Amino acid sequence: MKINDVFILEEAVDDLNEGKAFYDLQATGIGDYFRDCLISGNYET
Repeated sequence: MKINDVFILEEAVDDLNEGKAFYDLQATGIGDYFRDCLISGNYET
């Protein structure tokens, strides 16, 4: 398996952090779940 470097724009990191904060307001731990799912790539479209 070949692994490539991935560069994430600062704006995308800001969006991810805002999304996490939003979901943290909904219920404890949901923001972490949101972030972890996006970072891992284990999500369904």
